[in-house]
Amino acid sequence: MSDVSDCETLEIMCPACQMTTTKTVAWLKKHDRIRCSCGVVIPLTPRTFDHEIAKTSQAVDQLRRVIDKASTH
Repeated sequence: MSDVSDCETLEIMCPACQMTTTKTVAWLKKHDRIRCSCGVVIPLTPRTFDHEIAKTSQAVDQLRRVIDKASTH
């Protein structure tokens, strides 16, 4: 049985053209690189996911602000 997290998607940003490609966690676990439509091969390393980590961090910060605002009313 597969983890639910394997169905989640992540966006990989090309360092050359800044275009993003969306792949599932399951796909990313099985591959060590991805080819952008511009032709650049992107190695899948922890640094590759910096963009997604930043987006997630911003979403968590926004959620905290909403919760804080709701709890003060």
